[in-house]
Amino acid sequence: MTGHKVSAATAARLRALLKVDVSEEVEPPPPAWKPEPGDVLLGSFIGWVTVTTRFEKKRQIALVQDTSGARYSVWCSPKMLRSEMKKADPRPGDSIAIKRLEDRDVGKANPLKQFKVAVERNNGSPLRADEESEGGAR
Repeated sequence: MTGHKVSAATAARLRALLKVDVSEEVEPPPPAWKPEPGDVLLGSFIGWVTVTTRFEKKRQIALVQDTSGARYSVWCSPKMLRSEMKKADPRPGDSIAIKRLEDRDVGKANPLKQFKVAVERNNGSPLRADEESEGGAR
């Protein structure tokens, strides 16, 4: 399934939800999206695929086509991203925005990578995201 262009209205609603300004401009899986804090992936959710890592472990990754038509693999390895994707429950054809937030120091060697995910159903149903929470804290 190919992705669809995100309408200007949908892009505006996703930007507002994420409180960010973004431009509108499987085998093997497409290149991995490797965001830095502040980066946003805005586009169409293609679906989930299972891949085998070089260590012979099975991993489920999300495929997203951005607004320019480029496809990315979104490896949901960071716990926060996996949780946000599960809550948003994207389905093929849905509009999706994924934002990498600033890392949070949790007193361990590696900081917690934080994400926020917003989804708008292809049928026009409301966005799904936790608008009160930056990084899942309630």
